[in-house]
Amino acid sequence: MLYFTTITRKDIAMMKRTKFAVTMLTALGVACTGIGVAGTAAAQGSKAGKDGIEQCMDTVLKQKPGKVAQLEKKMENGKPTFEFEVTGNDGKNWDVECTAGKVTEIEQNVGSADDPLFKAKMKISEDEAKKIALKAHPGNIEEPTDFEIEPDGKASYEFDIQTEGGKEMKVEVDATSGKIVEANQELWGIGEDESANMGKK
Repeated sequence: MLYFTTITRKDIAMMKRTKFAVTMLTALGVACTGIGVAGTAAAQGSKAGKDGIEQCMDTVLKQKPGKVAQLEKKMENGKPTFEFEVTGNDGKNWDVECTAGKVTEIEQNVGSADDPLFKAKMKISEDEAKKIALKAHPGNIEEPTDFEIEPDGKASYEFDIQTEGGKEMKVEVDATSGKIVEANQELWGIGEDESANMGKK
């Protein structure tokens, strides 16, 4: 994961020297404008990119107005999917998934397992959930845990795992049942580490 609060030309030059070069360049129409700033200007006056990144950004910010803190591209059910982490104007943090210009899922990202929405559903501890995720996908957890409220009100832990096979996997574990509900390969990610902003509302 590469972290920026705003993408600049200097950042782009650095990205060109990384293994993300080819896939990152598909996002430059957005990145040059700056992911950390207002939003839909990135798509104005330009056509949607090959995989709909600009169209997705427009659609996401119409549904959840705010600041895009982080953008990731992953494979979900065999389809390339963009996940936007939005710090909403409503004071909440949202994970919004978009495929081919259409929003496919919206989850609320809460500050911790002590959040009332999460705690009401939690029967599996964070440590227990980590063990479940790492048993299925051995490796190292690279980023802080995300605590998510699903569209149906269920709670889940999300872990970013750098696997022993060299892939980066996003693994969600249901906080009630302990079952893995999603496991998708992350292709790349850019933006700020929003975990630092959690719980500051």
